[in-house]
Amino acid sequence: MALAFGRLGLTPVVFWAMTPGEFTALLEGRGLLAPAHGGLSREELEALAGLLGESASGSC
Repeated sequence: MALAFGRLGLTPVVFWAMTPGEFTALLEGRGLLAPAHGGLSREELEALAGLLGESASGSC
């Protein structure tokens, strides 16, 4: 809690109102915690682009 109230500057009310996911995202955003996933690989990005292209053209 010293990290939350000191280094992050959160008030107790804000800290206790946060979800674990919000707190984790805050730590990752401040560089205090390594991201759980380093981002999409090229293959994942191409697969996602293909899915988005197919769903966009199929819905028209």
